[in-house]
Amino acid sequence: MMRTTSNYIPALDGLRAVSIILVLVFHLNKNYLPGGFIGVDIFFVISGYIISRHIINERTTKFFNFSKFYWRRVTRLVPAATVTALITYIASLHVFGSDRTAELTGSFATSTLWTSNIYYYFNIGYFDTISSSNPFLHYWSLSVEEQFYLAWPALIVFAVGVKFYRYALLFIASLAFAAILFSFDPQAMFYLMPARVFQFAAGASIACAHFYRQAWFESGNGAASAAGFVSLVIMVGSAVFASGEDYNFIIAALAPTVGASIFILYVNTVPLSLTIGSSWFTWIGKRAYSIYLVHWPIMVFASFYLGPNKPIVIDALILLACFAAADLLYHQVETPLRQYGRKFGDRTGKAIGLSLASLATITAVALAYSAFFLQRNAADGGPVAATPSVSEQQIADTGATPAESSNEIEFGANHFTQLAGEISARRYRQGRISRGCHLPYGEPFDQFMVDACLPTLPAGQKVILIGDSYGAETIPLIETWIAPDQLISAVSGGCLPIYPEPGVASRPQSCQELNRYRYDVLASREDVTAVVLVSNWRHWRAINIESTIEYITSLGKQVFVIGARPQYSESIPGLLDSPIGSQVYQDLSRYHMYDPHEKNALLEDIVGRFDGAFFMDVLPAFCTDTCPALFGDQQLIYMDAAHTGPDFAQQIAQQIELNQPDVIAALRGSVGQPDTPALPARTGTVSPILALRLECAAINEDLPAATRTFQAPLTNGAFSFQIGTPSDDRYERWRGVIDADGRLTIEGEYIEGAGGIKPVRLEGRYRPGQLSASGNRGIRLCDLFID
Repeated sequence: MMRTTSNYIPALDGLRAVSIILVLVFHLNKNYLPGGFIGVDIFFVISGYIISRHIINERTTKFFNFSKFYWRRVTRLVPAATVTALITYIASLHVFGSDRTAELTGSFATSTLWTSNIYYYFNIGYFDTISSSNPFLHYWSLSVEEQFYLAWPALIVFAVGVKFYRYALLFIASLAFAAILFSFDPQAMFYLMPARVFQFAAGASIACAHFYRQAWFESGNGAASAAGFVSLVIMVGSAVFASGEDYNFIIAALAPTVGASIFILYVNTVPLSLTIGSSWFTWIGKRAYSIYLVHWPIMVFASFYLGPNKPIVIDALILLACFAAADLLYHQVETPLRQYGRKFGDRTGKAIGLSLASLATITAVALAYSAFFLQRNAADGGPVAATPSVSEQQIADTGATPAESSNEIEFGANHFTQLAGEISARRYRQGRISRGCHLPYGEPFDQFMVDACLPTLPAGQKVILIGDSYGAETIPLIETWIAPDQLISAVSGGCLPIYPEPGVASRPQSCQELNRYRYDVLASREDVTAVVLVSNWRHWRAINIESTIEYITSLGKQVFVIGARPQYSESIPGLLDSPIGSQVYQDLSRYHMYDPHEKNALLEDIVGRFDGAFFMDVLPAFCTDTCPALFGDQQLIYMDAAHTGPDFAQQIAQQIELNQPDVIAALRGSVGQPDTPALPARTGTVSPILALRLECAAINEDLPAATRTFQAPLTNGAFSFQIGTPSDDRYERWRGVIDADGRLTIEGEYIEGAGGIKPVRLEGRYRPGQLSASGNRGIRLCDLFID
């Protein structure tokens, strides 16, 4: 039996350095190293080895002291993590503003309680765009490790012992569990500690092997040395070929585990000690924990101000800032308190109580400061007004008048966040989400309302909209040109409408089922003559676009591909409500997650290769020379980092009608509608009296919906009527104008109970026999229909 006698292994710190460098490069820019996140997987293997090695050695030489073990873990990890979290939390309140206080508080609290992996599992995905702006996201892996430390000593001491075959069986069983879990819940496999046991067990197996036969693996022969360097190739190769957007369990989880295990197995060989164990690597490795703690908040704050795509010189400066901050944390917090913990180990009970009291105090201080911060912001007077500078070209592009464009804009006090809530509520209704036609990410396929979303009645030709979450805001756009009952839809958040269905584990089972079903519907229904294809094209490969369009056109169906649009690294409402909102609202280009112009050109080129395929270029509505956050009369475009609402659909419609009238004619022709419908303003005819219904639903309030019906004569493109006078109990006044292209502008006011006169403004579209318009009335969202 051969036991490890030396506590310090230089090459092991070198492996820590390799791991943290992979993570740093990945977080700086995913394009540099798409799979650099596997550095965390390597950390898990290292932790499994170190902790198991310590427990095995101590258990075989004397009684294992649980309380002393836990106290050393607390003093090793908690002080530096808590100090970093507290500083990050206070800084975040000032950087992001008060609108994100609830989100930041939840992240901070779960970080200090080592439960953030569970919190994020239920709230956000690690690779989601919005995750990139959460400065506490990296605490998920620290939470996994802390949870591992709680359970692992008892498992070794009372169950596994020092039998190698037991570690091997534990590794195999836990690996099988993780692979099975990944097949139906990839996010659970990524975030939750039980799914990571196989990586800790891999390290533990090496610790047990070293306990018995360490001398075997310290051989200086060429095979042992080669194995150590092959392991580096496996790990670096995994970092190059793995991808968060198309997560592959074997490449992204198993391969780095195998590579790290082989490396640790031969960690004491001379070649590895002289290279990976050199002073350059060990300097970084010793500070790896502090680097990991500070790097992500620094990068998040830098990206918030500068955007995700920074010059390489700026990235280099950010790296230097990470190393400098980490070195400070290492010397002033991590090392002194770790040494203090070793001295205090003989009074562990009191020490643990003291640590818990300190943690509670720090958390209380942070929460008290957040309350003070919110109160101070409220006392400062709320929103800040800014007068935009608008060029004549911007006025022409947006359709706004100079008077409209010079209106003051309110920044701060959650103004834009509240507007985003209104956009979301309107999108929920007009995007058919309320009908069950938008299957949320990961929800079971049986939640999709087939009869409501893909009806066969009324009879006639139909267009099917197939898409991901962008489909909800595209429905009002397509209803601009064809009747609502001519449009059916099958949409699912995060479910790229790729044909054939890839069937990979990273796509939820419900997504795969819906995607197959919607293409089956397309193939089997003769009444469906055309497809509108809309998606977040950032995640598509050219081969997927080609195969999808080729299949649709092979069925004899026309396909209308909605072009690329911006996607941002920050939530735009939150960005505008932050202290820098007034500086960035006129051009958001720095926050692009990808170049929409480049993707647009690729899409247009591919679509142009197929007969019966049409490209709808929506990008000019979003970006010209700049990419503004507002349109028209200072209306908000985005409800988050990418999605828009029904109001902006009208802006997109105007651009497409202006630039691509032939595409609109083809879409209308696919369902047998004339290219240019006869509108009252064009013909000068007198239409019958319109029976109108106004519905105003409450926004985030427990109030009943308000419904009014009235009749209005439509003459030469305008309708109006008035009942009573403002002094009467029953008073209504309405004035609507319909232009030659069917665009509505409707203004009105009426008496409602003791609340006095209620003003309403709505905008929308009119076609003979069809009218739809929407707008706001105080805290209500209103829709106008023909009864």
